[in-house]
Amino acid sequence: MTKVVSTPDPDIPDSFAWRQASHILFCPSLDSAKAFINNHHSSFPDSRRLLCIPIGLIPSKAVIQAYNPRLKNKKIILLMPDDLLGRIADIKLAAWLRNNNVQLTYCQPGTIQIAFKNKTYHFPEHKTSLSAFEKASGFRSKIRTYKISVPNPNVYSASGPRTS
Repeated sequence: MTKVVSTPDPDIPDSFAWRQASHILFCPSLDSAKAFINNHHSSFPDSRRLLCIPIGLIPSKAVIQAYNPRLKNKKIILLMPDDLLGRIADIKLAAWLRNNNVQLTYCQPGTIQIAFKNKTYHFPEHKTSLSAFEKASGFRSKIRTYKISVPNPNVYSASGPRTS
């Protein structure tokens, strides 16, 4: 079983967890971090150098930017759900972690508008991703992203599989 070091106090920059960590994993919950690390243990041979920070599914800019001063020389990893909300969180987190402002708006049915550095970008909902945004805008976050599988709501419901 992998031990997960989590949630250092951002107001204590010299804490042992911050000094020890070489990789910072922002994730929705510690359970998702544990599952991810157990499935990708070969990518992190020394889990003592991995710091997991659970931020929920809808992170706040102020919370993320509180961690910014401590991220120098650390590899940042984002672990979010493989759905629209997770892809939007990736874009927001990457921009905020690199001290940039970004605004996302759901426009016409199926279109996401991204306002970034005095320019506006439009993406179809199903093609919205950090990678597509970086290619269109020229922004390079140098942040690795991983996706958590999300069950297809059209296949199963609380009462079991759908038949129609």
